[in-house]
Amino acid sequence: MREEFAYGYSIGYLRNKYTDEEIIEFNFLPYLFSLAYPLAIPKIVSENGFTQQQFEEMSHFKKCDFYRKNEKKIYELAKDMAIERGRKLIQLYSKILTQDTVSKDNRGNASRFELLDLQ
Repeated sequence: MREEFAYGYSIGYLRNKYTDEEIIEFNFLPYLFSLAYPLAIPKIVSENGFTQQQFEEMSHFKKCDFYRKNEKKIYELAKDMAIERGRKLIQLYSKILTQDTVSKDNRGNASRFELLDLQ
């Protein structure tokens, strides 16, 4: 959550130098990819006709073979998921930054949780 918060509020600064797609690719992608990769694996497992339980019960050798055969699919899906999450992050924080959700008079009094209210 801290990472997304920091990345989100850096958008204003980064937009002075880069397009939104460049911000995602060069700044957000490493972090967002690390979040998306574990989520991409079960989708590829399912596409290959296995349940998650069947996959978990596979031997180490069979799992390694599965990863080797599906490495590119997992990578591409994780990258697509990360880029989509980056776009949503930019969209959300763009809205927040233009609304000035915390008034200047109340910034010192706002709790950490009030500042994290991103809806």
